[in-house]
Amino acid sequence: MGERSHAVLRGLAANTGLRFHVVRPLLDSPDRETAWNLARREDITAEAAETLSAHPDVMVRTKLAGNQAAAKYAWASLLADSPEEEVRRHLAIGNRYDYWPSRDHPLPEPAMWLLAHDEDEQVRASAARRLEVSERVATLLAQDPEPHVREMLAWGQHTEPVQRLLLADPEARVRQAALMLTPPPADLMEALLADQETRPHAARWATSAEELVEDEDAEVRKAVAGNPDLPLPLLEKLAEDEVESVRREIMLHPALPDEVRARVVASVRPNWYDNARWLYEATLEERLKHVDSDFVFFRRAIACSSDLPQDVIDRLAADEDFGVRLLLAQNNDTVPGAVVAALIPEVGRTKWELAKHPALTAEQLEAFAASEDPVLRAVAALSPNLAPATAVRLTANEDRQTRLAAAANPALPADHVIALLEAEEYGLVTAAASNPGIREKTAEELVATHSNHIA
Repeated sequence: MGERSHAVLRGLAANTGLRFHVVRPLLDSPDRETAWNLARREDITAEAAETLSAHPDVMVRTKLAGNQAAAKYAWASLLADSPEEEVRRHLAIGNRYDYWPSRDHPLPEPAMWLLAHDEDEQVRASAARRLEVSERVATLLAQDPEPHVREMLAWGQHTEPVQRLLLADPEARVRQAALMLTPPPADLMEALLADQETRPHAARWATSAEELVEDEDAEVRKAVAGNPDLPLPLLEKLAEDEVESVRREIMLHPALPDEVRARVVASVRPNWYDNARWLYEATLEERLKHVDSDFVFFRRAIACSSDLPQDVIDRLAADEDFGVRLLLAQNNDTVPGAVVAALIPEVGRTKWELAKHPALTAEQLEAFAASEDPVLRAVAALSPNLAPATAVRLTANEDRQTRLAAAANPALPADHVIALLEAEEYGLVTAAASNPGIREKTAEELVATHSNHIA
């Protein structure tokens, strides 16, 4: 009974449909996987975070440190009581898949100051990557003895005094990184262009480009091609460049005349990643001018918008380019379900988020559920639009990933969720206990009952 009770409590600890007070009694659980799941909850309370910061298991503290919703409460305890470098590194960067931490949960200045002084280089480098680094902390990190730390800092956007420190760095890679996102102070431009290590990186910010479009270094010419303020004669000159990467860059320029752009398009090999990213920041009115463009990279950029009128969504949903349709589905809930359903077999395991697209119908999901392809069955099992009877059937599927996804699906009838808590497969028990359809009163009873079984 003890192992089953642990399986139930692990699932309840991870259940996002329950408010934290329902699972709070699990803070006393001796099971470390239950503690892991509590430590990862986004609704964790300050009191719970403090309790878990003293947990004897280093992985619990690591997961807590990486949970940015918890770190704001427990950073002092974690830094004071955790000699393990992995805990401090997760605190610095957050346990996220994104390269940069979120702005939603910034660490307090005292925490950043301590992390910037950490004895471990990787901890300091992780802190340098944070988005909310203050000028005081950034000034300290800009003078770090390790080039890797300074380089990580340089990839961010900082005040001019910090940027000047980075642009004067003895390491070329630090100076180069400092030029990627922010134009340099005007009085430094001449020196940066004279430095062969930074010339290509500074060229994109140059206000006078006549000489640079003739530069023998193709990387310099490519950088100049990204300058949004180039006059037409220079645009046309770069459109005839002998190097394809330069022409590809100018091909995406907002001011290039369409007839010139068409010639450039014909001269370069098409790539799926060609995308007019400047349209991301354009007004809706400006973006709509390019909806019917002959240039697919314009349509791909527009498909990334989440504020398009429905008639525009419908037009782009019928686009001949797979990339346009995929980007549209990833960014818009009102794409026709048939379009989303047609995309899923093509993207397979690489785009699991499409499985939960609200436009998918029960009929389309039923077809996936009946597929011989286990990936498509798993997609069906993940969708909250799944028919209840289909969800029940998939909990007994031969594919483990499908079974577990179906057990956790909110479309699964409540009585079947409870029945699965008695399954022989403990992984299935945990998945069922994590089902957000479980009512809080039922969950409270389960917490009490199964906590007693392992007491």
